[in-house]
Parts: sequence; C-alpha cells; structure tokens
Amino acid sequence: WESVLHRLEDSLDGKIDAVLRVGYDNLHKDDQCLFLLIAFFLNYQDDVHLKAMLADSRIDVGHGLETLANKSLIQISTEGEVVMHKLLQQAGREAVQRQEPGKRQVLIDADEICDTLENDSKRRSVMGISFDISTPIDDVNISAGAFKNMPNLRFLSIYKTRRDRDVRVHVHEDMDFPPRLR
Repeated sequence: WESVLHRLEDSLDGKIDAVLRVGYDNLHKDDQCLFLLIAFFLNYQDDVHLKAMLADSRIDVGHGLETLANKSLIQISTEGEVVMHKLLQQAGREAVQRQEPGKRQVLIDADEICDTLENDSKRRSVMGISFDISTPIDDVNISAGAFKNMPNLRFLSIYKTRRDRDVRVHVHEDMDFPPRLR
C-alpha cells in the first residue's frame, strides 16, 4: 500500500482524477481560479488574510471560499485557516496542465516559465507563477520587462525541491515588479 500511496503523490489514480475533475470543471471560472491560487500559493492561509490579498481582484473571495468549502474542495477551520488536501492540490496541477498554454492563470511548467520570463511574453491572464528550479533547466535570465505584460500577476514563488541542482536566477537590475505582486 505504501507504493500505491507514493504513486498517488506523483499522479492521481484515474478514478480519483475523474471525480475531482468533475468537481473542478463544474465550478464557475472565478472559483476555479481561486481553487488554483489556494492549491499553489494560499494553502494554510488565514481566510481574512486571503481575502485581503485578493481584495483588488475580480474574484468574489468570500463567495468562492464558501463554494469551495460546500463542495468539500477546501476546509476552513474554526480559526479561519483555509486548508486544501494534497490530492486536491495535485488535481490543481493537472487542471493547469489541461489548460491552453496562452490562457493559463497559473504557470507551473519550467520551460514555459523560462520562455515567459526571458522573452517578455504577453500573459495578461497570469495571476501566479510557481517555479521549481530543481527541474532540468539552465540558468534563468529574467528580462527587465518580464512582468510588464503580466498586469494581473499577484503571486511569484521560486523554490527548489532538490538540492542537487545548482540553478541561478538572474534578475535584471532595472526590473520593475508588478504593483499587485504579493
């Protein structure tokens, strides 16, 4: 059973994926976006803090949290902590991978992120970038205008899941970060 559990951590079982996919696909697009933001950036955050972080977005966060909780996609503790199960986070990864590349609200693929940050690609819909630099990529050179074409970018997470890789992220000295970046 331990090997099955390990396999589930990497990819969802077909039956589980199908059930979670229906739950996600039946959400309103704003609730889908909120689901993804929680899955990648806001898990274990206080609901008041979460609402404040998204206050100037088009998402009705209060209604979205209620919808996600009613559909058992998140839990909100009595203290207001928003929690999403690891399998649901994995479902979020798979939902992003199913989206059309130019319309993704969250970027998670290292090659796509590198291309976007190095070439000033227009990505108006992007609200978050979750960048694991442990993947097999070369050094990353973020251009000075990388974020100019991402006016909705709010979350940027650059991290390593493995220590055996030495990847450097070079940020241009004239870099302007988006004002909504958290």
